Amino acid sequence: MLSQYFLWTALAVVPSLLLAAIGARIYLSGGLREYPFFFAYAVLQALRAVIELVLRRGSYGPYFTFYWSAEAVIVLLNFAVLYEVCRNLLQPYLPLRPQLQAWFRYAAVALLATAVLLSAFEPAGNGWWILAKVLLVEKVARFAQAGLLVLIFALAAFFHLQWKQLSFGIALGFGIYASVCLAAVAVREHFGPAQDFTFALTNSLAYNCACLIWLAYAFQPERATAAAKMALPRAEFKLADWNRALGGLLRR
Repeated sequence: MLSQYFLWTALAVVPSLLLAAIGARIYLSGGLREYPFFFAYAVLQALRAVIELVLRRGSYGPYFTFYWSAEAVIVLLNFAVLYEVCRNLLQPYLPLRPQLQAWFRYAAVALLATAVLLSAFEPAGNGWWILAKVLLVEKVARFAQAGLLVLIFALAAFFHLQWKQLSFGIALGFGIYASVCLAAVAVREHFGPAQDFTFALTNSLAYNCACLIWLAYAFQPERATAAAKMALPRAEFKLADWNRALGGLLRR
């Protein structure tokens, strides 16, 4: 039991230190204007880890309430961070931003609706029903986040958009963490509460990995986006082709 306590303490303290360093780097480098949501995410997650360590020493009730209340706020902030990544990705491409941002919003709504619809047909869990509902909400959120990240990477690849260093790192970290969380939730639902330790450990390790990725990209200098100007005509041409093709289909 003592070894497990030190393990969970380390898995909680290390990300909080990394996120505090990331927040300090964004603030000191003048990136707060470009990444306000990610800065807020890093600071809140660092504070959350410290508060949870304090609450863990007391009764389980306050810890449980605080953990899942904070988780709900963080999940909503995750979507704001992904929108921020998409906005920064499209920043050099002013003619493309209105249409691609509209596609991003529609895709977010469609992914959330699909995740909720698929989850509504799932059978009820055999374990504690509150935990089952919480896992269901988390799976819906992670499914939507993973789908939005796939969309962002697809748009960047198709239109040859130029990533900023930190934007790519943020998307990569969230992509890895969301994918691992989806797999861990599926395993936990299949095997039941017997795999709670493995479920929690896998999520914690994946989050530590994401924090290391964010730290590495936060301390790399941003690349110049001169190539974005060269790629803009090609991207506009592809978008115009898509609009003409879609208009032709709608007129049939």
